[in-house]
This record gives sequence, C-alpha cells and structure tokens, in this order.
Amino acid sequence: MLWSICVAYIIYTCGTGGAPVLNGILSWKGWQPISKLTYQTNSLHNNGDSVIGVHIRVK
Repeated sequence: MLWSICVAYIIYTCGTGGAPVLNGILSWKGWQPISKLTYQTNSLHNNGDSVIGVHIRVK
C-alpha cells in the first residue's frame, strides 16, 4: 500500500511540474531502449507461461 502511494505521489509531482530534477531523470531518452526491451521480455514470458500452462493441463 505504501509503495503505491509513493509511486502515485511521484507521478503527480512530476506531472504538475513540482520536481523538475526527478522529471528530467525519468524522462531521459536513454530509458527508452531499456523500457522497450523489458516490455518485450515480459510479453514473451507471459505468452510462454500460457503455452506451458495449457500444455500441462492437457496431459
């Protein structure tokens, strides 16, 4: 619960312009390749789990 409140506060503060340094760090263009790679890996991992789960249930 505390984690979600902290993340919401960071999002709100950056969105309203209250933390320009933190907003600059989080908006850095160098995060884009890392975030795309993480998203792709997560998507593939979830699909693999689904296939394995269906395969195990069939047997």
